Amino acid sequence: MKALEAAVPTIVSLREEAQKQAEIEHQRWEAQWREYEKQEQERRRTQALKESREQLIAIVEAWSFARSFDSFFEDMQQRVSTLPAEQRDAVLGRIAQARAMLGGTDTLNHFQKWKSPDQR
Repeated sequence: MKALEAAVPTIVSLREEAQKQAEIEHQRWEAQWREYEKQEQERRRTQALKESREQLIAIVEAWSFARSFDSFFEDMQQRVSTLPAEQRDAVLGRIAQARAMLGGTDTLNHFQKWKSPDQR
C-alpha cells in the first residue's frame, strides 16, 4: 500500500505531462489545419480568377468571331443590291438562314453569362 501511495505523485505528474503533450499536439494540429485552410482558400481564389478570366476571354473571342461574320453578311447585303431581283431574293434568304445558324452577336447576352471570380 505504501508503494502505491508513493507512486501517486509520479502517476499524477505523468498524467499532467500526458495532458500537456496532448494539448501541444492538439494546438499543432489546429495550426496545421488553419494553414491548410488558408492555402486551400488561396487555391480556390486563384482557380476562380483563372476560370473567370478564361471565360471572359472566350466570350470576347466568340464576339470577335461573330463580328467578323456580321461584317461579311453586311458586305453581302450591300453587294446583293447589284443582283437581278430574282437572284437578290434568293441570296437574301440564304443570308438570313446563315445569320440565324450562327446565333448573332448579342454581346450583352453573352456577357450576362460570365461569372466573376466572386461568383465562383
